[in-house]
Amino acid sequence: MEKKKRIFELDVLKSVAILAMIFDHFTYLFSISLGYMGWASYLFKNYYEINDSHLNNFVSFTVRFQDSNLRLAGHYIFVTLFLFLCGISCTLSRSNLKHGLKTLIGGLVITAATIVMSLVSGEDMYIIFGILTTLGVSILMIALVEKIYDNKWLYLAIGLILIIWGFIIKWWDVERLHNLKELSFWEIIQVILGYKIYGMDHFGIIPCTGVVFLGVFFGKTVYANKKTLLPALDGKWTKPFTFISKHALLVYLLHQVISMIIIFLVFVSAGYRI
Repeated sequence: MEKKKRIFELDVLKSVAILAMIFDHFTYLFSISLGYMGWASYLFKNYYEINDSHLNNFVSFTVRFQDSNLRLAGHYIFVTLFLFLCGISCTLSRSNLKHGLKTLIGGLVITAATIVMSLVSGEDMYIIFGILTTLGVSILMIALVEKIYDNKWLYLAIGLILIIWGFIIKWWDVERLHNLKELSFWEIIQVILGYKIYGMDHFGIIPCTGVVFLGVFFGKTVYANKKTLLPALDGKWTKPFTFISKHALLVYLLHQVISMIIIFLVFVSAGYRI
């Protein structure tokens, strides 16, 4: 079988979006480390004996960043870009069914991990419908549409309906639920659809799946020949981006663990001890 030629500009853009989301998660973990309820106070036995000014200043920076309009705008921009590019990638995939199942399983692994972390720590860290779960469901929906009626205008219509629907329900301002144990089955369905929010990492089908479907329409329209639009710019410089994009699922699954290890080592180097 002939090796599939990757479209480098899509790999570059997707990698940038992934790296931006990793930076966001990394700074978030730092931002909740110190303070009265910070996770470091539970982990390190000499927490109240250490006062590292450099670490304190960096944590203060991450707190300000997480509360900033810059972070909020970046979050919406890069998540939207990532979902849109994943939609384009669906038009280049050999099997969206296989891809969708792998992505969904990845999302469920993260959900399972947050359940274990919540039970161990006693803190509410559950992720019901994170970005991988939403993306997996979206790709499976695309695989279904491919079998029924694979027409780019249908993808456009579905995408616009879901996005407009999202604006109608004001997806950015829906009710945030708390305490997973008290949620009813219907409330969980509402969380999945996007009518309500639960947890920090939440991406409802409305409107997120709509963005993925718009990406499919764009891919079928602009990349109908499945070739790069910028061949003159291709070169060795794109290889790191290609690697990240090609292994996006693995990178996303591992980055939280790697981030926590790095942060733990930073605290240990500052004198904290478990």
